[in-house]
Amino acid sequence: MALTECGTHALADGAFDGVARASEHALARQVVTSLQPDMLLLADRGFNGHELWGHTRATGAHLAWWIKSNQVFVPLRVLSDGSFISVMPTPKETVRHGQVRAADRSLAQPPEGHTVRIVQYTVRRHINYQPGNDW
Repeated sequence: MALTECGTHALADGAFDGVARASEHALARQVVTSLQPDMLLLADRGFNGHELWGHTRATGAHLAWWIKSNQVFVPLRVLSDGSFISVMPTPKETVRHGQVRAADRSLAQPPEGHTVRIVQYTVRRHINYQPGNDW
């Protein structure tokens, strides 16, 4: 697991497990301790989750994490740019929320968890490759 700087690709921290017993989340918990309040952490969708989010946010760093499209975040407040404030629920609350949704009911109150801002977007790629171009 590596924590790298985007511009220079300099290695800020790393964690290794030669026996492959540690999960990526366990290794991530080790490297996020190197984050500082003036940093922005960009992370892939496999790393989001209540525990790791809280562990990372406790460093004071800002987080921008890609999340899986099947995760449900209930808007608590819609912002002027279309993003919204929601809650990343605890594991217990995720189960409760799933049961409520399966019963086709609504939550009486927002789930417990971390307050987050959700920005929905779509990445569209268009590459105009022509033989002979220098890539």
